Amino acid sequence: MIQTMTAGRAVLLKVFDLDSNVWNQRIFRNEVGLAFGLTRPGFANTYGEIDFYAIMLTITIARYFGMKTATAFVINYWRRWLEGLALAEHTKRARRGANHLEEICFVIGVDAEGGSEVEIGECEKIYNKFVGAGMLAFPIPLDLVLRRLRNAAKKAGVSLPKQFTPGDPESPEFQQWIEEIKQYTKFAEMRGGGASRVKKRKAKATA
Repeated sequence: MIQTMTAGRAVLLKVFDLDSNVWNQRIFRNEVGLAFGLTRPGFANTYGEIDFYAIMLTITIARYFGMKTATAFVINYWRRWLEGLALAEHTKRARRGANHLEEICFVIGVDAEGGSEVEIGECEKIYNKFVGAGMLAFPIPLDLVLRRLRNAAKKAGVSLPKQFTPGDPESPEFQQWIEEIKQYTKFAEMRGGGASRVKKRKAKATA
């Protein structure tokens, strides 16, 4: 199984407290990024836990860059944030949770011209690297995104899997999963779920 859970559109709207018309508008404006770089699921109105995570990550990034740019980040860098999520779930850390800067982060660095770079790893190290290079740095703790998703699902009465990824990024289980994902995305793209490769946008922070 590529994703453990199967949820319909009504469940998705309930978890994210969205009106159906708002969701339709986001789809129309290309402001929806799902799992594995897709904009639509392989099967119509059928979503899994990684789709839910991608939506929550988009919402979190959008606080800094707006929905359209956030969607582009989630789609274009799906493999990186998925590996980061796997690290966050499967890597034991001495002081994990004590400080967001010690967690595994999706860090966006923005230069003076609006160009951007993305790295995954320990928040503080990457943050300092970007700032040292004269960039603005926006660290997104992947554990925090997961906690926000779990809280929203709990409030909506929706059960999520205990873990979203099968192992750390170097594990055979994760590598096999990636191969299965590649086959799934080919299938989904044939059914019109491909992202038609969202262009990288100038990363202008809004806050």
